[in-house]
Order: sequence, then C-alpha cells, then structure tokens
Amino acid sequence: MAKCVNCLLCKFELDMKIGSLNLRSAMKKSMYIRGKIEKEKMDFFCGTDTWHCQSDEPSLVRATPPDYDYVEDYNDNCYGSVVIFLRWSHNTYKLNLPQYNTQQCAIIWPHNQLES
Repeated sequence: MAKCVNCLLCKFELDMKIGSLNLRSAMKKSMYIRGKIEKEKMDFFCGTDTWHCQSDEPSLVRATPPDYDYVEDYNDNCYGSVVIFLRWSHNTYKLNLPQYNTQQCAIIWPHNQLES
C-alpha cells in the first residue's frame, strides 16, 4: 500500500504499487524493465536516466507491458531523461511543464482531480 503524499499525518492509503529505478540507460534493458513491472504488478514505474532521444524510443516501446502506456521527457543530448510506465486502468494524462536545461520532468495527473 502506498501512503497519501499530501500529508505525513494522513491515514489515507492508496491501493497501488509504485516503483522507481535509476536505469543508467534503458537501451539494452527493455526485457528487464518489462519483467520488473510485470513481476511486481506495479501500477506506476518511474525510470530515471533512461538516456533516450525520442518519444517513441524502441527500447521504451519494447519495455511497455500489455495494458500499459508511458509518458516521458528527454533532452537533445540524450543523457538524463525520465519515463513513467502506467497501467491503462489509471485515468491519467501528462501535465505540460516548462522545459529545463538541467533536468527532465514528467508529471502525470488523474483526470478526475482536475475536473472537480
């Protein structure tokens, strides 16, 4: 169970599995990433330092399990970069953020949170 991140005193528990890993390049790790997501049955998995150079990077496409999608951000020099894999069952979308030269950011947000 994941704890609510709004407040350390919050007793609300989220029924989801979240994982994160510094990949130090996702280029030859597609099956490892996919296997980790599937084995742990993660709802969200964030990979940092993926070193990908395009949004439809083949290594990210191969790493995406069935019924999952991903959002990502990369920079032109192909270093750094971040990806978030998420189950289709989570009704989310990527927020548009300002571009930074020193870091990459990707944030996803539940649809129903902004509609209310």
